Amino acid sequence: MSAPQRIRHVCTCDIKPPFGPVFAGASFEAQLTLACEEQCDLAGETIQALAADGTELARALIAARINPETREFVAFVCDISLPSPVQPGSATYRFAMETAADAEAEHTLGDCSLEIVAGAHQVKLLCWDEPATVNAGEMFRFRAGALCLAGCNMARHTIRVLDDTGAVVQTLALSDDVWPGTTGVHHAEVVAPVGEQPCQRTWSLSVDEAPGELPHHMSPLQVSCRVLSSPECEIVVQVVDSERKTPIAGARLVAHPYRTLTDENGVAKLKVSRGNYELLVSARRYGALARTVEITGDYATQAEMISDEP
Repeated sequence: MSAPQRIRHVCTCDIKPPFGPVFAGASFEAQLTLACEEQCDLAGETIQALAADGTELARALIAARINPETREFVAFVCDISLPSPVQPGSATYRFAMETAADAEAEHTLGDCSLEIVAGAHQVKLLCWDEPATVNAGEMFRFRAGALCLAGCNMARHTIRVLDDTGAVVQTLALSDDVWPGTTGVHHAEVVAPVGEQPCQRTWSLSVDEAPGELPHHMSPLQVSCRVLSSPECEIVVQVVDSERKTPIAGARLVAHPYRTLTDENGVAKLKVSRGNYELLVSARRYGALARTVEITGDYATQAEMISDEP
């Protein structure tokens, strides 16, 4: 005698698509919310994710979601991790239910599928510690780094530095270690010549693909600095308290674009090129001072600052 045929119950399925971009060659999460037309308990049953040709790609169990505050039943859900295609492009996943052999009813899904578009891994280029100005004839030094938003190790990649004529200035291997305080920024030090003439210079940074790596996409990063004439003159300012005549350490001296701080003796020194400057002196708990000067040679002065404390 043949076994009795099980009753079929059709289940509905609502699919919550992945949050954020899907990267080629990486897994992503999808969530299914299910309900049986006969209001059966679906907890513990299996969801299969199938490719277009019927190949099983993943499976996961259905669980009952409970409101943590009221302890009431909310829905039957299935969180499933799915593999994305290795190359960028679209992919369709079909879902089916696998009912236990001893279950009284066989649960089936209607047309339940998810289509995604997998893209190349996004790489974010970063730079820091770059000076706003550099003197002619010196080097423009800063740190550059790359972060793959899909979590890839960027240590096998290199950074190419091009100047504003399109010539390659440097090709730098990214470090094996990551920058302190980050989760995946591999970095390198850029050292680029600025030339002998005052001007505005711009460099373009890009990351080269590494052999055998998954596809990555990145936009070049532009970094600029102002090249100044070589300083010929020195400004020396002694900053003191106007009432006590005591030196003020840590006061800021600015002759744009040059800037520095006073030492423990209240003395600040700046190397500048000839020209007209507005000297600005500021310090915590003191009113700021400003003075316009024409610098044709070495210049020394004293700044007496008035405390703004009662």
